[in-house]
Amino acid sequence: MQSINRFGCAEPTTWLWLILFYGISHVLYLMPVIRQMLGPWTEVVASTYYLFGDLFIAVLLYTWFNRIPEAGAFFRAYWRYGRWVTLVAYLWSAIWLVWLNQSALLRTNHRNFWAVAVLLAIDLLAMIYLLKSKAVKATFAEFPKPLTVKAAEESEAPNPAELRAKVIAAALIEAPITDPDTPECLIEAHWRAHLAAQPSDALAWLELAILAYQCHKPDQAEVLMHQSHRLDETNPVVLRNLCELHRQQGRVAKALRYGLQATELAPKDELAHFNLAVALTDNKDLSNAITHYHRVIDINPHNTQAWLGLAVLLVQQQRVPDAFAALDAVLLINPDNAQALALKNQLG
Repeated sequence: MQSINRFGCAEPTTWLWLILFYGISHVLYLMPVIRQMLGPWTEVVASTYYLFGDLFIAVLLYTWFNRIPEAGAFFRAYWRYGRWVTLVAYLWSAIWLVWLNQSALLRTNHRNFWAVAVLLAIDLLAMIYLLKSKAVKATFAEFPKPLTVKAAEESEAPNPAELRAKVIAAALIEAPITDPDTPECLIEAHWRAHLAAQPSDALAWLELAILAYQCHKPDQAEVLMHQSHRLDETNPVVLRNLCELHRQQGRVAKALRYGLQATELAPKDELAHFNLAVALTDNKDLSNAITHYHRVIDINPHNTQAWLGLAVLLVQQQRVPDAFAALDAVLLINPDNAQALALKNQLG
């Protein structure tokens, strides 16, 4: 799963970090103490010819540390072509690896054959990942927008869209949630009276938000939930609900941010992991979605919705036997579960 930084740009994935740091490892092999620690196989990469590629990636890593709105045109352009820079660096490494170790590659009984073969395979796998990964493309496609004098002035000036959003939010906060003469109306009146006396009670705002959601008013529920969040930013119940509300509105990036915060603050919160798993599914991040479905099941093995969600994702990953096992778990809990029976019949 890709994380988003404070400027709204995608951060490098774990695999991309490994590729970048491995790409500057050749300079270490020139140190006798490193070669002594790692063994004789390092002889095949202990050459100054590799350093040209390392330099490209070193500049790219330095660019990442300067990935801020104040960065200049050079860093912006260099980052934009970062994927190709890294590819060229790995191609350079692979070419010199083959050129300097031709004799080892031509004879399988050579003492360095497997060392060269493994190192070459690592370079090729890294290049394939760089070419195929959508996450890598997204990472190098984004750079914080430059902060010009005009932009700074505009950020200080009132934004008409923001002002309009604040007016709408204020109206939704004050607007009645329920219809008159209903049991829900009495609940709303109770919490409104409570907030009149204690307007900073985050839990009271949360109760109103839940009531609005139950009354099928998602926009009002979202505004009230944000009001609760402003008063208590570490409440996992608020965060997990914001995750689901933003997901339903199609704002998956925000949903993931709130969902991750909720699970970090409450790692045993069943619903927080479930909401995050659904948001990850919407984001096509099936592996991490499966991980969080498993966490839901670890907390509550009787959660049939988690088993069903897990089964659907396992089918998408062509793991049909595992999907059958998940469906069997659903039917063990509830033998009449229509969704599980339909999916099982569909799979044959």
